[in-house]
Amino acid sequence: MNKPTQAQINKLPKWVQDHIKTIERERDTTIRVLNDYLERASWSPFSIEDGICTGEHQGPTTKTRYIQTEKMLVEHAGVRLAIHCDNKCIVLQWEDSEQLGVEVAMVPQSYQRVHLVSRDDMRHR
Repeated sequence: MNKPTQAQINKLPKWVQDHIKTIERERDTTIRVLNDYLERASWSPFSIEDGICTGEHQGPTTKTRYIQTEKMLVEHAGVRLAIHCDNKCIVLQWEDSEQLGVEVAMVPQSYQRVHLVSRDDMRHR
């Protein structure tokens, strides 16, 4: 959707023009506060990147949030992955999410990419 021109906005009733200006000010303030918050966050080896449509640009803008932690857990499709940093390396440790001793396979996919798959889902890959 294209942004309306100033001439198109000027044809609208005064109360609509004022309402648009208020919404634009609120959006601009929200974007500024979000960016300030993210820029002040302390660096951490753990972060989350999200594509958020803030209106700063057309389409989503990538925002990074740092997470102050020593270990992260990811659980999905019957697999639990623990990630932590140790000296000069990243440690990955995985198991079945129910911790029942079900085997989890590391399946190579491409250069520097693998899938962690529970034994029950191996045939679906």
